Amino acid sequence: PKLASANRTQRMAKAKRIEKQGAFDPKLNLDSDYMRYNNPSERGEAKEAIDNELSLNFLTRSGLQVSPGIRYNM
Repeated sequence: PKLASANRTQRMAKAKRIEKQGAFDPKLNLDSDYMRYNNPSERGEAKEAIDNELSLNFLTRSGLQVSPGIRYNM
């Protein structure tokens, strides 16, 4: 029991340290990509694609990372 209690205390201290370092703070991400490639249906013609993504990432105390977001393709 003493060893299990010491292990539990050590895990709690580690979790508090990680929390103080900001591991559970939400992060806002914005990602934008531009691609230019050969058109597969018409030979020799270039195609363009733009991809924009906005997401909010956060880590739960159980270790699960949640990242709801939205993606807009043009």
